[in-house]
Amino acid sequence: MIDKQKAWGDSIGDFLASIGEMVFWLTWWCPLGLTIGGNPTIFGEFRPELEIILPISAFGILLWWIGKLLASAKLDPYKIIFPLLWLIAWGVGSIFSLDPTESIRFLPIWMAGLLALGTGATFFASGIRRLFFTIGLGVGFAATYFIPGLGVSTELLSLGAVWGLMFLAWEPKFYGKFFWQATYLLAVFQTHNLGILVAALLLLVFGRRWFGVRSGRKSPYWPAVALWGAMFGWQIAEKGPFLLRIQPFWREILTEWTQLVFGVGEGQFLIALQKYSSTILDMNTLRLPDSGAILTFFEHGLVGLLLLLGLLLLTNAKRPTFMSWWLVYFWIFAPSFVAREEGILLMLVLLSTQVPTLRKEEKKRQRRLRKTS
Repeated sequence: MIDKQKAWGDSIGDFLASIGEMVFWLTWWCPLGLTIGGNPTIFGEFRPELEIILPISAFGILLWWIGKLLASAKLDPYKIIFPLLWLIAWGVGSIFSLDPTESIRFLPIWMAGLLALGTGATFFASGIRRLFFTIGLGVGFAATYFIPGLGVSTELLSLGAVWGLMFLAWEPKFYGKFFWQATYLLAVFQTHNLGILVAALLLLVFGRRWFGVRSGRKSPYWPAVALWGAMFGWQIAEKGPFLLRIQPFWREILTEWTQLVFGVGEGQFLIALQKYSSTILDMNTLRLPDSGAILTFFEHGLVGLLLLLGLLLLTNAKRPTFMSWWLVYFWIFAPSFVAREEGILLMLVLLSTQVPTLRKEEKKRQRRLRKTS
């Protein structure tokens, strides 16, 4: 009887985990969800970036977590204690914000993302997962053109496309690989962010060496590299050189020592910029920094900067993982991972993603060995 109940629990758990994973793959870019706070009319007009949303993708993560909990009664204490301590520290820092209530409302988003700790290779988009990931990517770009008022971030979509290239770099050469690379490159070049474009090139040139792909040579996949060069040249001709613009926000915002240590509060950068600016700023001037690390510094101070850097480097391993270093890179050169709720969730899911240890060929070989033994 106990075994039968356990089997039912495993089946239901696996089903919920699969549904949750599919929901996440299809909606990781989507800014829609459950409104949990914010003041979207503080500047006299509706501004979606000031409204706090628990995105649809968070419910996908929650379903996955519940499913895995039902399928396996074992929980690693480290997976609970570490996120809990981190959330407490992050919440304490919010008390020193311009509006502590506003900042603390972001904690459920971080909590939902941290539930993804321990996903292992679940969210490594290879095989059928790659298909759902790409469908979500395509739907996201369709939304930017057909529903512009939705506020989908093209930068976040391009970041996701770079991760798609990373997933492809892990897989051995297969028929149609260039099609997938071209698809992701088209998505990558929807942004003008130079850091993202360079990351795509590095993955095309060195990705196979980093992942130790055994089948085929480890040299670059030249058709994809050539396509990258052609698209980059087109971007330069169309939009001109790309620059990482770091404006002197220091004099405009940080007026007290608490703001230097703890920041002005999560989601309150634009509010602080308008409040403390010595000049009258128009709507075009009220924009976020072009770096996630700089945005973290202004919103969370030195303490938050160190907390997030520690999370990115140390969360799932005794030493920084391959994925963690890439996330630090994107955190420095793009703000989407920390400026948007759906970006925070994507960052934490990718942070928890581990490279699969067994490839399809190795799995087949092991099955054959088991049959013959």
